[in-house]
Amino acid sequence: MKEHLYLIDNGMFLRESNTIFFVGEKLRYRIPINRISAISCFGKASMSSMIVSLFCKKNIPVHLFSKYGKYEGSFMPAEWTYSGKVLIQQAEYYLNKEKRMYLCEAFVNGCKNSMLEVIRDYKIRKEFLSELKNTTFAGGDENQLRSYEGRLWQIFYRFLGANIRNFTFIRRKPNPPEDEINALISFGNALLYGTVLTEIYNTQLNPQISFLHTPMDKRNSLVLDIADIFKPIIVGRLTLKMGNFLKKEHFENIIKHKEKGIFLNQKGRKIFVSEYDKRIKTIIYVPQLKRDASLRAIIRNECYKLIRHLKGEFIYNVFEPW
Repeated sequence: MKEHLYLIDNGMFLRESNTIFFVGEKLRYRIPINRISAISCFGKASMSSMIVSLFCKKNIPVHLFSKYGKYEGSFMPAEWTYSGKVLIQQAEYYLNKEKRMYLCEAFVNGCKNSMLEVIRDYKIRKEFLSELKNTTFAGGDENQLRSYEGRLWQIFYRFLGANIRNFTFIRRKPNPPEDEINALISFGNALLYGTVLTEIYNTQLNPQISFLHTPMDKRNSLVLDIADIFKPIIVGRLTLKMGNFLKKEHFENIIKHKEKGIFLNQKGRKIFVSEYDKRIKTIIYVPQLKRDASLRAIIRNECYKLIRHLKGEFIYNVFEPW
C-alpha cells in the first residue's frame, strides 16, 4: 500500500528533472512520488501549476491544514473514482429513514465497540467499562441516536482523563482546544479525517453524502461517519499514549492569534504525526477478512463494504476491533 506523506514544516514543492523535492529553510526532502497515496500539509506549502498537474496525473490528493491542525481544504485530482450510480444509491439511502437508521446505528455500534476495546486494556477501567456497556439506545430517530452517541463519548472522555498522568482533562472543548488533551484529540481527529477522506477518494463513494452526520454545504460529512468507528482505537489510544509521554514544552498557548487556544507546537506535532503514522500502518489479523491488514487498509475496506451494501450485494456489518 502506498504511503501518506505528512509535511509539518513550511516549504515549497520543486521539480528537478523527474524528481520532486519539498524544500524549506532547513530541509530538502525528496518525495517518492510513485509511492505516495496522499499528502497532508500542516505548514505553508507552495507549489507551481506544473507540480499541481503532476499530482493530478499521479492521482495524489493534497490535504491542507493550519499549523495548529485545523482542516482548511483539499485538492482532489480530477480522476476521482466517482460513480454516478453509487451517488444515486447514497442519496436514496439518505432519503429512506429506515435504511438510513440501519447505517446510523451500525456506525454508532462500531464506535461503542471500539471504545470498549480501548477501555479493556487499562487498569482504571471497571466503572467505565460497566457504565459504557449499560448505556444503551432506547430507540428513536437519528437525532436521538446522535444524543446517545454523545453520552458514549462523555463516558469515554472521562476514562481518558482518569488514565492520563501528565495533564488534567475535564471535558471535551475543541473550538478552540482549552487544554493539552483537547489539543491532542483535535489534532488526532484532523489526521484521521485526512486518512478517511483519502480512502474514500480511492473508492466510488461521495464524501458529501452521509447518514449519521447531517450533510452540509462545504463539508465532507461521510468522513465523520466512518471516522467515528475508528476514533477510539486510533485517536483515543494515541491520546492516552501521548498524554502520558508529552510535556508542557510540547504545547503552546496562542492568545492573540485567530486560532487562539492551546495547541501542539512544531516539535509536538512531529512526535504525534510519527506515532500516528506508525499506528495507521499497524498490521493486525482481522477475523472478518481472514487475513492480516493495516488499519489504513481496514478503513478502505469499510468503504467498500458500504458500497456493496448500497448496491444490495451485501448486508453491512460494522468493523469490530480485534
